Amino acid sequence: MELLKHGSRMHRCHASQNEKALETHCMAWLERFRIQHVANKRIRTFSKGMTQRVALAHALACQPEFLILDEPLSGLDPIGRQEVVVILDEFRASGKTLFFSSHVLNDVERLADRFVFIDKGIIQAVCSTSEVLTECESGYIVTVEGGAGIDGFEKISSRLWQKEVKECDLPLLIDDISRNKNSTRNDN
Repeated sequence: MELLKHGSRMHRCHASQNEKALETHCMAWLERFRIQHVANKRIRTFSKGMTQRVALAHALACQPEFLILDEPLSGLDPIGRQEVVVILDEFRASGKTLFFSSHVLNDVERLADRFVFIDKGIIQAVCSTSEVLTECESGYIVTVEGGAGIDGFEKISSRLWQKEVKECDLPLLIDDISRNKNSTRNDN
C-alpha cells in the first residue's frame, strides 16, 4: 500500500490531494490486481508473480498517459496473465499508450497493434499484428548437421537432420540449436 501511495503522491495523482481518497484509490488498484490481502505486508516476502502484480498496480495507480513495461507478464501464472492482459487492454482502450517488451509472441499478439522488432538495439522492422501473423504462415526447411537431440528434427542422412519451421519460430529454433551444440561440446 505504501508503495502505491508514495508513487501516486510523486506523480501528483488527483487522489493524492486527500489521504482518505488516496487510500481508497490505492486499495482499488490492489483489488483490481487481486492483491488487497497483502496491502500491509513487505514486498520482499512476495513471490515473483505477486511482486509483478504490485509493480503493475503501482504503475497504473499513478495514472500515466504513457506506460513502458519490460516483460509485464513475466512470473505470472496463466490466470494472472489473462487478468493482467485484460487490465492492460483496458488501459490501451482508454486511449493511453502502452509500450512493452516481450519475448513471448502470444503475449504481444494479445496486446499490441504494432510490433517493433529490435536486434542489438537497432530497429529491424515495424509492422502490424496481421503482417506478423502472415509472415508466421510462411515457412522454411532447416537442415542441420548433427541435429540429433533437437526436438522435431528428422534424420535425413547419417549426418543431416531436417525440420520445417515457421518464420516467426526461427529465433527460438536457432537458440535450441545453439544450446544443443554447446551442451554437446561440454559433454565431450
